[in-house]
Formats: sequence, structure tokens, C-alpha cells
Amino acid sequence: MQFFQSYQDLKKHIKQEKSTVVGIGNFDGVHYGHQALINKVLKLAEQESLQASILTFSPHPLRFFKGDQGPRQVYSLQDRIDLLSHLGIKLILAQDFDLSFASLSPSAFVKDVLIDALKSAHIIVGYDFAFGARRSGTHADLIEFAQEYGAQVHIIEAQESPNHSQNRAYSSTWIRELITAGEVSKAELALGRPYHIRARVVQGLKRGRKLGFPTANLELHSELCPQAGVYTAWLDWGQGPQASVVSVGSNPTFKKAHLPKTHQQWSVEVHVLQDQDEDQTNPVTQPELDLNLYDREVCLWFVSLLRAQQRFADSQALVQQITADCKATKDLLETQKKPIWPKMTDPNVTSPIMAHINPV
Repeated sequence: MQFFQSYQDLKKHIKQEKSTVVGIGNFDGVHYGHQALINKVLKLAEQESLQASILTFSPHPLRFFKGDQGPRQVYSLQDRIDLLSHLGIKLILAQDFDLSFASLSPSAFVKDVLIDALKSAHIIVGYDFAFGARRSGTHADLIEFAQEYGAQVHIIEAQESPNHSQNRAYSSTWIRELITAGEVSKAELALGRPYHIRARVVQGLKRGRKLGFPTANLELHSELCPQAGVYTAWLDWGQGPQASVVSVGSNPTFKKAHLPKTHQQWSVEVHVLQDQDEDQTNPVTQPELDLNLYDREVCLWFVSLLRAQQRFADSQALVQQITADCKATKDLLETQKKPIWPKMTDPNVTSPIMAHINPV
């Protein structure tokens, strides 16, 4: 897979004249709506022996114009690139979205980016696509400009979710709403995979250890986190996904919560379940946190919401509830397939990377 961050660099390094089929979008989440567009790219590329390509943007254009008021990302750029490559895309231009690029006229966008750089023979866009300075370019403009260079435009209509009572169209905005509301199982139905976050394990207050349920305290890299509550999940630090219980919230039973970063709204603590002995009725909890996870990069997949955050009268009542949470998690995840993407293959990785990306 080839990866570029500016169309000027792409023009410098790609010397061959092979045409591409290019899909355009932000692809935040790479949800089922995006996958309809991606599948069209892959199908046309196979039919006509062309290169399957994607044009996306970093940062999200609304983040460029609105800063922190812009949408929080479902996936990082690294995860988007990794997933697009996993799906079969061969060339990705994750264009740096800056003032110069934002100022391109619609006609310059088509000529300089889509034709001269990407050598597009087919251009695939969504139903709500607009382009060029101030989003002034329309579908009609794209079709007209592309025809001047012999390129064909294909427009993908809105893809409606059959799992929603109102047949709502798949969108990154909707998925953000589901995740932040804690409806992670519904988000999975829209994404086609469990929602995951990236994080680093940091020192906590060690309350879980004293209660008999040691936890990994997470400093989040991902921008989205589900609302406060207790979730079933998978945690991977390089050993494969492990069944886990996750507490997201403010630790209301205690006076103080552990917040690794000032911008992190909730404390996120993960208890990894151990295998259960056949002659025992309760899950065997971890001994002391002997997994040596501190400073490790981890991936956490949210499966379902077990219960809302609540305050307990004392630590004994809390322990009883955690024991019940562990059992419920074990019972649920026994019937669930472990996530296969993304993969954390190196336990010594200190940041989310994708070693397979070749920029030239």
C-alpha cells in the first residue's frame, strides 16, 4: 500500500501513468455507508484493472475551520489508513488540509488533485459531497469538470441502517452520538466491528488492587469515549484480545477519581478476567497487577453496556457488584468472537504505528 500526505508529493513520487479509481471522503469510522463507496471503488478497479485509491483529509475540514468545536474523530488517521489498507485499497492520499488546499477552486481541485496527481479515471463520491473553496463545487460541477479529462463520476446514495427503527442513514455524526451515549453495541452494528479506543496504561490510585480487582488505568489517545458506566470489553496489549470489565466514570463511591489527563472527562479502568477453574462458581480475579502493563500502548474494544455508574454504600457492596459484573462479562463474551482488527502484535510498541505504510 502506498501512502501520501499531499498531492504535490504524490505527483513527485508516482511516475507511472496507470489510472486510478478514487473514492473521496473523510471516512471517519469507515462505517457501512463508507463501505458502500469503498466497495464501488474496489469493484471498478478490479473490472478495469485500475488502481483502487482513496482521497481523504487530515485534519477533518471542520476541525481545521472550527478547531476544538469541530467533530471529535471516531478513528485516528492511522487507524483509518490501516483499515482502508485492510479492505484492499492500494493508494491513499490523506491530504494535509491547510489554508492553501482549502482555497483551491473547484476546477483546480479536479485538475490538480484528481487528474494530475491521482490520474483518476473514475471518481466515487457520496450523496452529500461538495468540494473546492467554501464547498462551492457541486455534483454537477464535478461531473462537468471530470468529463473534460475523460473521467467518469459515480455518486453513492445514502445507505440506510436496517437496524434503526427510523431507517436512519449511516453517518459519522450518528456513530459519534451512539458512542458518547454509551450505546456501543448499536455503534458496532453501524461500524461493522466493535468500537475501539487507543490508550496508554498509567499509574492509578491502586484501589482496585486493594479490593481484589486490579485494574489498568488508561490515558486515552482516542478522542471519543463512551459515557460513564460499566462495560464488557476486550483489552489487548500485544497478547491478543482478553475478556475485560471496564469502568468509565468518576468513581462516585470514593471521594477522588483518577484522571490521567486534564482533558480526559472520565477515569477509564480495565479489569482483565482470568480463566475460571471448573470447580469454582466465581471468576478467578487477577492476582497483583503482574502483567507489567505500565506505559504499554493498548487497544480496548467496547462490546456492550452492563450498567450505569452508581455509588455504593461501602466497599463490600462495591465488591459484590464487581463480582457480578465479572460473571456477566464472562457469560456474554463466551459467545462473542474476538475482534480481529486492529491488531496489537508487538507488546513493546510505545505508540500506535503502522509499520507497513510505505510513503514512497
